[in-house]
Amino acid sequence: FLFAFTIPLFPTGGAYSPLSQPSLSLSFIIDVIYHALGPIIVVTLSQIAMWFLHMRALVVDIKNEDFMMYGEVRGLSSRRILMSYAIRNCLLPQVTELGMMLGWVFSGSLLTEIVFRYPGLGQLLFTAITTLDYNVIMGITLLTIVGINVALLLMDLIILPLLDPRVREE
Repeated sequence: FLFAFTIPLFPTGGAYSPLSQPSLSLSFIIDVIYHALGPIIVVTLSQIAMWFLHMRALVVDIKNEDFMMYGEVRGLSSRRILMSYAIRNCLLPQVTELGMMLGWVFSGSLLTEIVFRYPGLGQLLFTAITTLDYNVIMGITLLTIVGINVALLLMDLIILPLLDPRVREE
């Protein structure tokens, strides 16, 4: 309400302006990005907050491990210990969680799409549920499952081996 009506930074709804003609022109692409900014910011900020809380919990849990005490004994600065020891060891679960967040983006964006009147899978799922269209509900569920599995597979095969040499196959 604040950013749409009081301080009109974002549009109140839709994927693009009603008067614009869908095309591959730069002005239309900018219009689509402008209309998507509100939902993207809401979904991203809510997930970043949870990601930071989870990262903090992991760092607090790891603080009393032997390798952290080893860094202190070596006389490393607390910033170096945090970056080299704590963050590096907490990165694997966080990257895996990033792939699992895709499920929330597919299904949890339902409320965000309704509030912003943004046409997407969440809006389609809501319409399918209210009209009891079971085929569309099953299709969106299948798409969500496949999307999450592909994201986790890419995380396991490509990104995690780059971050941690212990994960690499020989």
